[in-house]
Amino acid sequence: MSKIQPSDTHSKSVQTISVIVPDNPFVSGELGAVKHCLAALDVVKLMEWWPGNPHSPHRDASKVTTIQRSLDWKRVVHIAAYLLQREILDVASTLDEIFRPIYEPRKHEPGREWPPRVPKVVGFEPSDYPTFSNILLHVNGAELVPAGGSTSLRAQNLVFNEKDKKLNFSVIDGQHRINGAFLAVKLLSKQVKTKTIGVTH
Repeated sequence: MSKIQPSDTHSKSVQTISVIVPDNPFVSGELGAVKHCLAALDVVKLMEWWPGNPHSPHRDASKVTTIQRSLDWKRVVHIAAYLLQREILDVASTLDEIFRPIYEPRKHEPGREWPPRVPKVVGFEPSDYPTFSNILLHVNGAELVPAGGSTSLRAQNLVFNEKDKKLNFSVIDGQHRINGAFLAVKLLSKQVKTKTIGVTH
């Protein structure tokens, strides 16, 4: 598992993520020198970095164009329901509440329909261990540096400034999983907050 942490006390926006740099069996020649890495990312942080920073209070919605294909919103909700292991009710208003600031600004572009047409209720696939992995990203504005004290070229650090305007996460594959996980995290957070308020009062 990788751990996201500020690289020093003076620059809280600089993130250092421990990664594994594997060999790529699909390339040869000069392209073999191109670095790619495997890492575990916090989905909430990824959703902040993906549309682009600085995003608060003005999220850079133009960076959502890095999506490689249009979203199937029913599939997004299915993934969230699967992760939460429960039905999601009132789907249209739920999506609108959580995703409108990100996607409505692009509604006039092809494949960027907003508001999405979705059923009122979306069910889930029962699972004892709901999870997924392997989201493929291309990151501009970051660098790979050797991990301190490591003798392996495979163990390195991915370093970037999350507030750098040049930082750009392009989703090559997995945009449905990112959005589905983000939706699930938001709904779970809302559920926990509601329970906490109930206990308090």
